[in-house]
Amino acid sequence: MTRPEKQPACCNLFSASSVVAGYVSGCAGIVVGHPLDSIKVLLQTQSNELPRSRVDARPTPPLQRARASMTGPAFARASMSTSSASSLALEANAAQIERQTTTIGKRTLRSLYAGIPGPLLTSGILQSLNFAVYDSSRRFLYQIQEASDGNYSRTQRRVDDYLHYDSLRNVALSGAAAGAFTSIFTSPMIITKTKQQLQNWSFKRAALDTYRRNGFRGYYMGFGLHFTCDCFGRAVYMLTYESMKRQFARRKGDENISLLDRIASAAAAGMICWASIFPFDLVRSKLYMKSFKSDVPPSTLDGILLAREMVVQRGWTSLYRGVGVTVARAGPVAAVILPVYDTVLANVS
Repeated sequence: MTRPEKQPACCNLFSASSVVAGYVSGCAGIVVGHPLDSIKVLLQTQSNELPRSRVDARPTPPLQRARASMTGPAFARASMSTSSASSLALEANAAQIERQTTTIGKRTLRSLYAGIPGPLLTSGILQSLNFAVYDSSRRFLYQIQEASDGNYSRTQRRVDDYLHYDSLRNVALSGAAAGAFTSIFTSPMIITKTKQQLQNWSFKRAALDTYRRNGFRGYYMGFGLHFTCDCFGRAVYMLTYESMKRQFARRKGDENISLLDRIASAAAAGMICWASIFPFDLVRSKLYMKSFKSDVPPSTLDGILLAREMVVQRGWTSLYRGVGVTVARAGPVAAVILPVYDTVLANVS
């Protein structure tokens, strides 16, 4: 593929076009992907444990029967009157919450859109910030790349040269920078959205419940897991998309690839991205669910210990519960977001 004739280019690192394109693509992605995202969260947080009634129905081991006979019925009744009532009430409440929050079969399409008002209102803004940081970072790194190659003459470059000729390393670093920056803003939204999806609550109720339980720090519980998902995931996402687009461009000998090529590249990028970060996302969802039953917000370390416990008890496959739905969802959503972003960026510039 030969580089087209260059025209004078602007040296600005910021473009309003990326803000507009990010806003439009973010809203489009939320509308398409939110129902499947709800199913993903419900699958991730379903318990693998046996129901309480089945556990209680198991025969009592001989050692426990011997101890019961030594303590006597009177002692057992006294203990039950002082402690069992409160413990059973707590267990029943927790079981009721879990049944209500993890039942998929009884959910309607409308309920699968629970939690969409917050993301829909803010996703456009957050995607605008994300793509603005991503685009500005690519422009900046491309200037450094050109300077190191001895091609820093700004008047000899096209405005969109960086979109086609920057290194894939620049793309990955720019994606990581965008994800790291927006993770500060997306953490409260993800926590609130997850609570809405699990409890089928309104945005206001979910947001206030988090604050009443844990204060402002409740919106950043397990932030290390969230940061990893956003930072590393965004790097893989954009790197895969750009590398596949360039593969199509090299085959055709033209940098202006078709919309179908962009859709295929975007779908692959979304699926590869989510497959790579899924264990972190699963533990994050379980950590958020755990916080519903506690007034102490769990930390990133709690998430690591939770993942370790899951692997010990049920093996590595437990970290991939619901991965099929997630990867299936990621393809169509990315196939909407990234081509829409490219299209709007090209037409608004």
